[in-house]
Amino acid sequence: MGLVSHFLTGPDLAPWRATGFIEPVSKLESLESDYAKIRQSTSQFAAQLRALSSVPDESKLMSAIEELREKTKSLAEKYDAIEKAIGDSPLKAISLPLMQKDVASVNQRITEMAIANQQQIDRLYDQNKWFLGLMVTIAIGVIGLAVGNLYRGNKKE
Repeated sequence: MGLVSHFLTGPDLAPWRATGFIEPVSKLESLESDYAKIRQSTSQFAAQLRALSSVPDESKLMSAIEELREKTKSLAEKYDAIEKAIGDSPLKAISLPLMQKDVASVNQRITEMAIANQQQIDRLYDQNKWFLGLMVTIAIGVIGLAVGNLYRGNKKE
């Protein structure tokens, strides 16, 4: 039973499995294979380092040894990071994709709200155009009545 299979059968993942939030097993299995490759590379580099350490001190060999030490240190750090991510909690290994899904959902909701707000603004703009047109029409009608009354009033006198 692999490390991934062990974590995916745990009782603490039952609520996640029921909601469909568990990422494909292949993603975690690829982490496990990367973990094995890093472990193998680290042991190979350590063997090369031991073999080169017994050779007399020459500048080329010393630089090669130093390069191997740096690569070994880098691989060991990567190995520890993967081991810590998987070993601490399987939920932590799954939490990043879940957070990305939540962020995408929030971004989609914000976009939908922006579209709805723009539609409301457009509706209010159209209402204001109609209202302003009505006010101009009433003003023209009142001015027309006033001019007509003044013109009739001047004729009677």
